[in-house]
Amino acid sequence: PQLVIEVVTEHFNISLDQMISKNRSNEIARPRQIAMYLCRQMTTNTVQSLGKAFGNRDHTTILHGADKINKMVISDENTKSTIDILIKKINPS
Repeated sequence: PQLVIEVVTEHFNISLDQMISKNRSNEIARPRQIAMYLCRQMTTNTVQSLGKAFGNRDHTTILHGADKINKMVISDENTKSTIDILIKKINPS
């Protein structure tokens, strides 16, 4: 999950501290949820371990964030293309 978090923070130009902070502003929360979604898609980590990686969040927070982005990928073309770009940055092969 660390690689995913680093790539997402770099892409959205936010700091690692902001990513794991309690800040709920849209500029921080959306990239955090995208990172949660990508971690769920691209790693085999449990939601509990992902919760720890995201600043000791509850596992239900991880599930909610990932589910929210999953729905947006289906309904919003911008979100889908952002996810595709991030996946290529994380896994260039």
